[in-house]
Amino acid sequence: YLGIPTGYGTSVFGNIEDISLTDDQISAFDNVGGGIDWGFADDPFTFTLSHYDAKKHELYIFEEIFATGMLNEQAYDKIVTGTRYNNELIIADSAEPKSIEDMRQRGLRIQGAVKGRGSVEYGIKELQGLNKLYIDKKRCPNTYREFMNAEYDVDKFNNILPHLIKDKNNHVIDNIRYRMEHEWVGAKWGW
Repeated sequence: YLGIPTGYGTSVFGNIEDISLTDDQISAFDNVGGGIDWGFADDPFTFTLSHYDAKKHELYIFEEIFATGMLNEQAYDKIVTGTRYNNELIIADSAEPKSIEDMRQRGLRIQGAVKGRGSVEYGIKELQGLNKLYIDKKRCPNTYREFMNAEYDVDKFNNILPHLIKDKNNHVIDNIRYRMEHEWVGAKWGW
């Protein structure tokens, strides 16, 4: 673009749609869940709330926290006072069991994600397989940006590899994968 590389041209999600959700629509959602990807210094702490419509195979993302330098106490306060969190189950990155237990003791309904060999690739395929991945861009600008800019990695010969560019702008995508894990339990996990 104007001689400036803007990526590899290997976009991942073709099912994203920006949607402007009203407070009434969000209040009517019945299958709401949360996701957390831990971060602190360079990587952001991310939290999302979303509604999954299993009949239509659609996900509606309507709430986000995206911040660096946030301690667990600050993250907890922001979740319970600054979002629509209402004791929904939160699935968090299991790499930080101490943070999960800290949040549980503070009062969140939270558990660690099941991770294993191939779980990232499987989760990405499941998200790609949704009929629609609706994101309220005004409420969740970082979520929208990450999903729209997600790209597959390439090797030194520019061959597309079957995984996202590692640890680059995928923090919300990871927390959405964690959030959706229990929705996929009935499916073949693949790892």
